[in-house]
Amino acid sequence: MRSPVARRIVLAACTTAVLACGPDAREQARMRAGGTPARLELDRDTLVINGPSAVRVPVRLVDIAGADVPIETWDIRLAGDSVVRIRDGRIVCEGRGDATIVVTVASLERTVVVRCRPVIAFGFPPPLEIALRGPALPVRVHALGPAQQREELLAFHLRTPDSSIVEIRDGLVHPLSVGRASIVVDLGGIATAVTASVFEPIAEDTLNLVPGEFRSWPLAAGRYEIAVLPLRDAAGLKLLAMETEGAKCVRDSQSDALIHCNIRLAGGLGVCNQVMIVLGYVVRALIWV
Repeated sequence: MRSPVARRIVLAACTTAVLACGPDAREQARMRAGGTPARLELDRDTLVINGPSAVRVPVRLVDIAGADVPIETWDIRLAGDSVVRIRDGRIVCEGRGDATIVVTVASLERTVVVRCRPVIAFGFPPPLEIALRGPALPVRVHALGPAQQREELLAFHLRTPDSSIVEIRDGLVHPLSVGRASIVVDLGGIATAVTASVFEPIAEDTLNLVPGEFRSWPLAAGRYEIAVLPLRDAAGLKLLAMETEGAKCVRDSQSDALIHCNIRLAGGLGVCNQVMIVLGYVVRALIWV
């Protein structure tokens, strides 16, 4: 017969063994499920390729819990003849056209549509002007295909070295501070740059100027872009006279409605309807500074 001391030692040892080796049923099920391939997921079912760089197949293998599982071997095959080639598990376009590829891992299979739209050059990029504290804007790209036609179907990645001026988030340009920033538009082996101008509007008004009427705004020292845009027709612009005080201004080379001014100390801006007869032309215009 065992002594009381010996019996206590044996019971303690058995209790320790149970705690160390007996996870509950839910934990056992989780361990059995983890790492077991359950399905193939597509990042996107249509892949647009504009550049010469090889592109990864947008397929992931996941378990029933949604965690990624490493793909050790897979099969990628083309459905029919096409301009697409498979090199080291990546997709390369050798011309313009569409293709379908089938990705197989074990018994799992998914289909991806590939649209090859090669870009070889870029036109003059449209200006990107963003108001500080205004909404984020997308980047517009004037991309050209092999026949110098404008290519509308694009897939690109944005980045900027000027992170204090703008921020790239969710494919949009978000303004952070006043200034100019260069944005690199990368289409996969071919890239272009777009300049984003972040401005702070200090005056914005809709004018209805009767003949001879004059409106003015004081301006502190700084650099300004001033635009007066007629809302009725372009002829109204010729009837307006813009006057500045204490400023050195030049007209924009691409727009008659825009002037650039540098004010060292303090100054002002005035706009006048030059028609002097009482029943003359009433100019309606939008002005922003």
